[in-house]
This record gives sequence, C-alpha cells and structure tokens, in this order.
Amino acid sequence: MAGIREGELLRVKATISVLALAFAAFAVSARGGDAPPDPVFFKSPDPVTRRLIDDALKLLNNQPISDHTRGREELVAIGYWTVRPLLGLLRDGSFSERRNAALTLGTILDRRAILPLLKTAENDPHLFVPSFAALVVGKFESPDSISRLDDLVKLRRKDHRRIAAVLSIAKLHSEKSYDTLERVALSRDLTIMKETATFCMGFYRDRALVRGEGGVAEPCPALMKALASSQVELQRSALLAAALLGHRDLKELYLKYADWRQDQSLQRVALLALGRFPDEDVTRLYLSRLTSQSSPKRVKLMAAMMMKDRKDAKILDELRRLIPQDKGVKAALTLTLSNYQDEETVRKLIVRLTDNSNQVRAAAAIGLSRLTDPDLKPLAIRALTDMLSGKAGTVDRDVRYNMELARKILRTGRKKGEFIWIGNREFADALPKDVEERVLDYVNKEVERVLGVTSLQPQKALPRPGVRRAVNDEGSDLRDLKDWLERYPYFEPFDIPVPKIAITPEPVKQEGD
Repeated sequence: MAGIREGELLRVKATISVLALAFAAFAVSARGGDAPPDPVFFKSPDPVTRRLIDDALKLLNNQPISDHTRGREELVAIGYWTVRPLLGLLRDGSFSERRNAALTLGTILDRRAILPLLKTAENDPHLFVPSFAALVVGKFESPDSISRLDDLVKLRRKDHRRIAAVLSIAKLHSEKSYDTLERVALSRDLTIMKETATFCMGFYRDRALVRGEGGVAEPCPALMKALASSQVELQRSALLAAALLGHRDLKELYLKYADWRQDQSLQRVALLALGRFPDEDVTRLYLSRLTSQSSPKRVKLMAAMMMKDRKDAKILDELRRLIPQDKGVKAALTLTLSNYQDEETVRKLIVRLTDNSNQVRAAAAIGLSRLTDPDLKPLAIRALTDMLSGKAGTVDRDVRYNMELARKILRTGRKKGEFIWIGNREFADALPKDVEERVLDYVNKEVERVLGVTSLQPQKALPRPGVRRAVNDEGSDLRDLKDWLERYPYFEPFDIPVPKIAITPEPVKQEGD
C-alpha cells in the first residue's frame, strides 16, 4: 500500500464507502414498508467521500484548465452527493466555478439541477455561464423546460445563449421543439441561428421527412429552402439534416451533392450519407473521387474512409494500382485493402510496412491484424517479426507498438490493447464506427463550430512559471466547453431518428421482367 498515491487510496476508500452504504440502503428497503428510510445514505456522504468532494470542488477554480477537467471527472465519478455543493457553486461561485458546475451537473444529470440551471441561464450576468447552463438543460430531456428555453431563443440577436438554447431544444424530441426549430430555420434571424436549427431538424424524421410527388420521400419545405440558399453553411446544415434522415429515397439528393464541385464540404457530407448504400454505383463514385486529380484532399479522405467498409472484387485491381500522393489517403486505402484476403493483397500490405510515412506503416500493421485466413497469417507474422527485429530499418515507437499488437493478434486471435492511429484524428475516430455513428460525429463537429470552440487548442499549461491567466477570461470559458464536448459529445446515438429505415440495394431486374 505504500506505493499507492494518496489520491488513489482515497478513491478506493470512497468506492468501498459508497458500496457499503448502497448495501445498507438495499437492506433497509428489503425489511419492508414499515422500516424508516436510511438518513445517512440519502443525505450525507461519509467523511472520506466528503473530503474527495471538497478537493475536487477546489480544482474548478484553479489554473491550468486541465485541473477543471480533473475536478469535473472526479465529481461525476462520485455522483449523487456532489449535486448539492455544485448547486451552491452554480449560485454563488466564481465565474470559473459557476461554468464548471453547470457542465458537471449536465453530466451527472440529477434532476434536482434542472430548475437551478434554467434560473442561471436566464439571470447569470457573465458572458458564457448562462450559455453553458442553457446548453446542458437539454441533456435532461425535460419537456417542461421548453417554454423557458424558447424565451432564451427570442432574446437579443447576439446573445450566445440563443445558440445553446436551440441545441437544447433539439434534445427534447417533442412536437413543440420541432415547431421551434422550424420557426428559427425559416426566420430572418442570424445565419448561425438558422444553421443550428436547420441541422437539428434532422433528428425529427417524422416531421422533417415528407412524401413528395409520386409518394417519394423528400426533405420538408424548410430543408428544401435551405438547400436552395446561396449560403454554403446553410446548405451544408440542410444536407447534414438529410444525412441524419437517411431514407433510401434521398439517394439521388446525396448523389447530386457528391458531384457539387463548388464546395468540398457539401461533397464530403454527401459522400458520408451515401455510405448507407452498398450499391455498386456508390462504390464506383468513391473510387472516381479517389482517382480524380481535381478532387480536394479532404474529399479524397472521406471517399477513402467510406471505402473501408466495402468489398468489391471488381475494383480490387484498381485499388492495388492506386498510389495516392497524400499519406492520409494512402493510409485509409491501406486499410481498405485489408478487406481482400488473398496473397497478392497481403504482400501489398507487407510492402507498406516499409513505407516512408509512419501513418501508412501504422495502417498496414492494423490491416494485417485483420487477417483471418490461417494460410496467410504466417506470412504476415514473419513480415512483422522482421520489421520489429530491425532487418528493414528503424521503426518509430508508435508504429512498433502497432506492429507488436498486430503480431499478438495474429498469433493468439485476441486483441489486448488499442491501436495507435498516427495522423488524421477524424479518420482514426471513424475506424470502428458504422455510418450512423460517423454522421453523428459530423453533427457534433457542427455543434462545436456553432458554439465557437472548433479552432481552440487545449491549454496545456500556464505561459510562464508564476504567471496566472485571468480565471474568467473568454478563452478559458470556451476551452472548458471544448473539453467537455470532446468527452461528452452533445448528440448521442439515441438522438438519431427511430425506427431506422433499412437501406438495401435495388433489386436486380431479371430478363423478361
């Protein structure tokens, strides 16, 4: 025990205390209705837990910003007993304490916090504290809060709370919340307000998807108006809403924007949405974007990302011959090649273990780990062993880790650890996810954009020893928000419209049909 840090020891004691009290509460409830309620379990934490709470609360007013993150995470881990002191900070704390209290309460989601958060959203004088409070209210999904959130939407035109309130309303999933989103989308409000309301409409399939001519499903008039706008950001928001809707009748719409050369962001959303369709024409479209000299790098990367989930023997030779100049695209295609488990393709992956780019080498190791053919595994294991022994030159530390993990998987069939992706984080995050989850990731990036945190870099340390930044400066506010959104993405899988409509290839017509 001497080697255990004090903080870790306290956490162990707190866990034991919580479990003991939970067991006591269960025992009391098991005695029957005549037993008095346990006053300790429901009202007061034990001394060890109380100390942990106090220490974590102090971190919310510290610098650097990483202390805020640590404090929030420790409070979330404790849960129930932190709500009352957090509500006290929300009411009487410093700027830093108030904004971090709001974010923490929006993670714990104890319903005692709803009314205090709404009051803070309406009355707090600070620039961002009320915005954070308005944003987290939606996480509780309380329909009773919609009227007060709508009042925030109607505030003066340049109030940051208004964007947060629109996002919060979108989480409520009611008829009234959709009516509010549609009203803002069709209004003459600030463009960023209209963009936010527009992409949020995609979470309401029953209202945002309507039957058009011939009974074919199409986006509602509000989304069609946004698609026809001259403002690219508004078009992208509408297309992202259509990507969330995900109906097979929208395929032609996606194809139209996949060829929209005026703006690559629209192409990327369309290529993402088309990932639901396993049809050959979509696969060919992805390949054409990869081989086109005029395709921007990020369009090629999206096409490569979506190709990873496809296996079409008709295009295998073309994939083998394709050698992109961009290392990120080449790495993505390296993973796509691992879908084809034949000797020639495996040898292609082995060659890429020696590529000049660490990103490609790391991807080749990940690709080889996916082999299931017992006749090809020894070939891959020998190649990885040669690389690790230094026969093919030096190996970067992260690449070495991937190669060692890949070799273990090939030998044992079990994965113990996570691969390290070198380079583009967007692609790395998308590796284990299906199309629905990738669309949701894109939406959450839009959430970060409209809230103004996309371009911020995490504040790792103070600028110089002994120098303190003002705790209430705008950069600190938004960095706290950025960190929270990265840890707890605002929209979650259950926000996607249900029931999901399965997308299947069009039936092949037989002769004589």
